[in-house]
Amino acid sequence: MASTQDFKKISKVITLKAFTQFKTSKQALENIVGSNLRTIPEDVLEFLKLNLPLKKKTSNKSFSLAVVDPKYGKLISETLNIQIQVGDFIHELYRCIKTHLHKYLKSTYSTIITLFKIQ
Repeated sequence: MASTQDFKKISKVITLKAFTQFKTSKQALENIVGSNLRTIPEDVLEFLKLNLPLKKKTSNKSFSLAVVDPKYGKLISETLNIQIQVGDFIHELYRCIKTHLHKYLKSTYSTIITLFKIQ
């Protein structure tokens, strides 16, 4: 457990490849509702298409996407024809990412904090 608290060790295993913020609170809410209803919101689908190494003709076995929710993962897998990883290990990765998210998003994080202080 101590190794999950060490950002230097974690950042050797987990790297941030892409990130996008919700532009509005309405968009964030739509994404929450969509994931609960097991639909992929259009902006999430576009983000995945832009940032994953998708092949058009055959399924891509050179990468897999970690998804915490197995049912949502299955929907993504079927929609984009990609491999999905779920399970306890993915939950542990997710926990590590949540713990260190502010370090991965240094500049974005400070902007978000500034916005919260203004409001």
